[in-house]
Amino acid sequence: MTSFLLTYYGGGMPDSEAEQAQVMQAWTAWFGELGDAVVDAGNPTSHSRAISPDGSVMDATSAPTGYTIIKAASLDAAVAASKGCPVLAGGALAVVDSRFSWLPFLAALAGGMLLHSGTNVINEVYDVRKGIDTITSPRMSHAVLKGRVSEKGAYAFA
Repeated sequence: MTSFLLTYYGGGMPDSEAEQAQVMQAWTAWFGELGDAVVDAGNPTSHSRAISPDGSVMDATSAPTGYTIIKAASLDAAVAASKGCPVLAGGALAVVDSRFSWLPFLAALAGGMLLHSGTNVINEVYDVRKGIDTITSPRMSHAVLKGRVSEKGAYAFA
């Protein structure tokens, strides 16, 4: 079993105590469903900073708002387990309550996808550098390893 980091974006605690109790009950139920797969239930995060490659530090503009670490047999299994997460239920509830705003949702979705893509590219660069990736590695892309993309090109893409 491998550990997977689930990161959450958006959301927050409701104002009333009754709604807060309902949210906490949903989290407790989901963690109960996951059982021993929960490695670290996680915490909300706030006031994040981003560190650039040149060492400069700035306020993070699209930082995660929380995390959980779970164990699963594969990435697909981790994704399937995450489908019961209360953060997702909150997003669905926002649609039902007509409080859903498409523009921020689509902007966050696009930003998340771009961050994920960039992270994968940088991961490949460092895997090749450290000799972790080989031609026989079971991966979708060997662009850096096979020389189709230079390290500099990969950094520019990311």
